[in-house]
Amino acid sequence: MNYCKIYIDTELTEEQLEKVFALGFNECVSMTGVEYTLFSNDIYIKGADKILPPRLVERSRYYAEIDSEPEGALDESNFHRSIANLIIWLRQKCDFVVASCDFEDYIAETTGWNWTPEQPTPPSVLSTDHLPHPQA
Repeated sequence: MNYCKIYIDTELTEEQLEKVFALGFNECVSMTGVEYTLFSNDIYIKGADKILPPRLVERSRYYAEIDSEPEGALDESNFHRSIANLIIWLRQKCDFVVASCDFEDYIAETTGWNWTPEQPTPPSVLSTDHLPHPQA
């Protein structure tokens, strides 16, 4: 099974984020057998983004779990590329978006950043001009 958890911090309400996430998912993940569930983060701590070292889980108001059919039923590289594109898309609309998955190195390489102990916060200038554009 291919799986990824995406942590999201945004000022959007849960209802607003549901709509935004669904739009991005439908635009970036165009394969069958992949599903997501969006959750409100029960361990969110307001102001956790100011705690050092920054904590990606506690600073995120929401998280999404994305999974697929059992391995072999899905093109893994297409899944990875689709999730990276979704993260790029979400970063243009939300304050903080980071992936927790088996292919985090690919996410960092493709999107320009993903949480690591060495670089727990995004680059200081993370405008859409510096982000790679989603790949088809």
